[in-house]
Amino acid sequence: MRHKNQVVRNIIIIGLVFILYFTGSGLDVWGHSSKAQQTHAQPKIVIPEPVYDFGLATEGQEVKHDYIVRNEGNADLIIENVSPT
Repeated sequence: MRHKNQVVRNIIIIGLVFILYFTGSGLDVWGHSSKAQQTHAQPKIVIPEPVYDFGLATEGQEVKHDYIVRNEGNADLIIENVSPT
């Protein structure tokens, strides 16, 4: 059961990272930027490794990974209300 919970948690984390990547990147899902985004100052989130495979974990084993998140935009990047579940 614990392994299943870890898998679910990892999927949720990956989903959150994906959402953060596409909502702050200034790109739509297909990589096109809009004209409004090109003319206004805005943050641009960059996550070099947005997906990480934690592999199999035994019960009670702690798994960790540090995600690198950079702002390459010309406005402050504010990340709020993110938590692993």
